[in-house]
Amino acid sequence: MIDIVQKLDELNLKNKKYIIFDMDGTLIDSIGIWNMIDKKLIEEYAGITIDLDSIQSERDTFLHSNQDSDIYLAYCEYLIKKYGFSIQDSNELLKIRWDKSGEVLEDEMDFKTDVVELITKLKELGFTLVLATMTTQVQLDIYSQKNKRMLEQMDITEVFDLITRKEDVINKKPDPEIYNKIM
Repeated sequence: MIDIVQKLDELNLKNKKYIIFDMDGTLIDSIGIWNMIDKKLIEEYAGITIDLDSIQSERDTFLHSNQDSDIYLAYCEYLIKKYGFSIQDSNELLKIRWDKSGEVLEDEMDFKTDVVELITKLKELGFTLVLATMTTQVQLDIYSQKNKRMLEQMDITEVFDLITRKEDVINKKPDPEIYNKIM
């Protein structure tokens, strides 16, 4: 385990007051879970087996090149068209995708190594902590109310002074809207 205090000293945060974190990929690693969910959807609704690396690559390409305000709905439309899903309503597929993810996020998601120690130490040092995430409120509710493993370690709604999420902005990252809103 790394020495958090030593690493923080190396960052020279003396003149900083605010620290902004992302959720997915920074505090948690949900990519593998979304790969599994998408794999199940493709198998169930298109009858096609695809490897997890291909799913991640395709989703990353789609998400980086698409600026729709509801990126998750647009991604469901993409899946339906690309794989010829038996289900044709993207809203219905999105609901199914959220439903499938809920149980997995509740039972399997955890913070990345050393995250809780880092956040706790930053809070003790008096920093204002902000979460800027494209995670939805539904997912945040799972992490902060239903996921016992995460709750036992840290309640994100208590440690972060401000949480800005997908529903608070129109444009997804890397558009600066979420950061402008925070400021």
